[in-house]
Amino acid sequence: MAARWVEAGVEAVDRSLHIVSTPTRRARIAPVLPAPDRRGRIALVLSAPDHFAWIAPTRLANIRRMNVIETEVPGVLVIEPNVFRDPRGYFLETWRDERYAEAGLPSSWAQDNVSRSSMGVLRGLHIQNPHPQGKLVTVLHGSVWDVAVDIRRGSPTFGHWTGVELDGDSLRQFWVPAGCAHGFVVLSDDVIFSYKCTDRYDRDAEFGVRWDDPDIGIDWPVSDPLLSEKDAALPLLKDIDPDRLMPFDGGLKPR
Repeated sequence: MAARWVEAGVEAVDRSLHIVSTPTRRARIAPVLPAPDRRGRIALVLSAPDHFAWIAPTRLANIRRMNVIETEVPGVLVIEPNVFRDPRGYFLETWRDERYAEAGLPSSWAQDNVSRSSMGVLRGLHIQNPHPQGKLVTVLHGSVWDVAVDIRRGSPTFGHWTGVELDGDSLRQFWVPAGCAHGFVVLSDDVIFSYKCTDRYDRDAEFGVRWDDPDIGIDWPVSDPLLSEKDAALPLLKDIDPDRLMPFDGGLKPR
């Protein structure tokens, strides 16, 4: 939906089409809005170099809101943050307490991790209990197919999975709540993979589910991935003691 206001001659900004409308002009702008100045204003150049409009700080909330997409698995979210780009590169906030709290994410974190992997590497499906971890995932370079599997006892989508492609261009994020197994496979030559965790890693509490469990049926874009010995030996979901799994809490409570 277009954000609408009347300020410095600007009537509307349509973010889906990236169009700025004025009473006398209609011009296409860049797909990503430029960075604000020191006063928090954004300058939009319209049809001519000398014709532009300032958007005031009070209006920036209309264009700075990240896009949060719910998936078919309760609590699992795809997040599209706002990325500010210019000829020097880009800037984005990968987490901001109040904004992410509005989407149901936690306000504190215990650990940040970064990994690097080569094409065809598959890591997962991993989970930890006790000390369950919610994970906010971002790819900084390259691309992956990222998957969350609902293995929370009593969940209406128990055994279901959802996936999303994450890459260093869109900088889309994936929120995997505690109780869901997580894994990814690398699609590019290599990838730098970053994720925030709500609890610390505990070697004694970690376990997992086999990546190709037929009862789950994940549609992986690879048939012969490169696995660690540990991941290759993970059990099927049906062979895991249900008492080892977290109970379903509605999918919205951060952990």
